Amino acid sequence: MYSTKGQSTKINANISYLKFRVLILRHELMIIVGLLSGSGKPLKSSSDHNPYVDSHSYRLNSVLINNGYAPQWMTLESEIK
Repeated sequence: MYSTKGQSTKINANISYLKFRVLILRHELMIIVGLLSGSGKPLKSSSDHNPYVDSHSYRLNSVLINNGYAPQWMTLESEIK
């Protein structure tokens, strides 16, 4: 007959090890989630950025647009409509 005491000790050791690994993985997951400050938020789309325009022109245009600037031909066109 086999001794069940030695087997139960090994099973208990394996269960303890698995519980320890679960705790470590849970802790690592919490660290990773904490590092992702924008988690749950959509990524910024770069679809409006034209790859043929240099970065300085792009930034200048975005500053002008964000501050309400529009070329005269655009304002006249909107008044006509």
